[in-house]
Amino acid sequence: MQVLHPPVKPFVSTGAGDNNNSVVLKLTYGDATFLLPADVERVAEQYLLGSGADLRADVLVAPHHGSRTSSSPEFLKAVAPSVVAVSAGLDNRFHHPHRETMEAFARLQGFPKVFITARDGSIVFESDGSRLWVNARK
Repeated sequence: MQVLHPPVKPFVSTGAGDNNNSVVLKLTYGDATFLLPADVERVAEQYLLGSGADLRADVLVAPHHGSRTSSSPEFLKAVAPSVVAVSAGLDNRFHHPHRETMEAFARLQGFPKVFITARDGSIVFESDGSRLWVNARK
């Protein structure tokens, strides 16, 4: 497990609360990789892109529940996930995931499989370090 963010000196508030100071983790188990970016938005995504960190991951948990303030095209290209998991409640007041963000996922090379908890229920990932299995359980 690697902690990729926040930097030693956290960002000054950008007016969007503390989302850009969220902890970003990268989990590697053998050849299986997971990027867990919490609620970061584009400001933190740009920092991560410039940090030199290897952001590539098989699985991306959509930043900030798939909001339109995250998942920039540059960030998604750097991660290049084969699976995206969006944690969002059914009929949530923020209307996550945002349509534009879902379209950005669909434009990724390789067309990743996208799971949304509001639609698919619990999302379970299993790996033996070589292979990855994803199951949604309503």
